[in-house]
Amino acid sequence: MGKGDSLVYVCDFWHGFYVVQNGGINVHRLGSSRKVYVIHMFRAGENFAEATLTTDSGDPAVARALDPAQVLLMRKLSSSACSNASPTRRCGRGVQ
Repeated sequence: MGKGDSLVYVCDFWHGFYVVQNGGINVHRLGSSRKVYVIHMFRAGENFAEATLTTDSGDPAVARALDPAQVLLMRKLSSSACSNASPTRRCGRGVQ
């Protein structure tokens, strides 16, 4: 993605979490007066949006490339995929 390109925009659905392979990603929120509140600037080797793995809603945050960047999307499983998995592999946990 090129500098300034948006990966996720306000209240978009996050499809999983992201690992920055190179470049940088700025994750921020917009205040009511359109003021930008930086959450974090992620660089190569860092990951973000893990919390989205436990929700189906959007997030009021923006993820934008600080410079040319490459990210890896680790998609989350749908709830139906988890419930249809074998009991020993259900969502990555063994049966206890």
